[in-house]
Amino acid sequence: MTEPDVPRLSSAYLEDLAYIVLTADPRDTRFDLYPDLTDDVRSRLRSRLKQLARYDWPSSLREDPSLRRGYTLRQCCRLIVALLLIDTHLPPGLAIALIRNNESSFLRAIAARLAEPDRLEAGRKDLMAVLLPGEIRDALPANDPDQDARRVMYLIERERMADLWADRLASAGARLVIDVSTAAAAMWRWVSNRRLMDDIGRISLIRDIENASDEPGFMKVMETAIRKH
Repeated sequence: MTEPDVPRLSSAYLEDLAYIVLTADPRDTRFDLYPDLTDDVRSRLRSRLKQLARYDWPSSLREDPSLRRGYTLRQCCRLIVALLLIDTHLPPGLAIALIRNNESSFLRAIAARLAEPDRLEAGRKDLMAVLLPGEIRDALPANDPDQDARRVMYLIERERMADLWADRLASAGARLVIDVSTAAAAMWRWVSNRRLMDDIGRISLIRDIENASDEPGFMKVMETAIRKH
């Protein structure tokens, strides 16, 4: 159960938050803190948020009785990962199943980026999430596309993107790369610069993720280097 006194983001800002993370660019260090969204854009963003809410994502009142007061930073992180995944045209149910099975790993990538809140540019050591669509397909029952999949997400540093077909990823097929680091950085810059949430939430989230580093479901970064032949 979430503590009632943790910093929260009002649900009135969720459409703006969704726009910020979905348009975040690793090459762009400046963006509008007060985006002027058209009614059509807001309607489409609202539709995506409602799709996720039908799955009680990023949380439910049963899990968090204080949810009506707003979203914690961890819940915001759960939300932005889901938005990024359904932006690739994955069904919401499957996107949420993937996040549930790999949440610690997604959060590790986000926490690594949030640990440097003043850095504007994308960094070579930023952690990227990599999904193998073929593994997702093979792990699911044919008659239930929303069934939980096995772990099919990997973390890789941005500078090692050339390794996407090497080591543990050495197999044929497509690669789906999710830049959660850029999205998390954009989210925090927007939240902090508009003073919508104080720094207590960021520090607390990073500490919680570090403390969970030995728990099941926490994935280490790919550490094996390519062998030169």
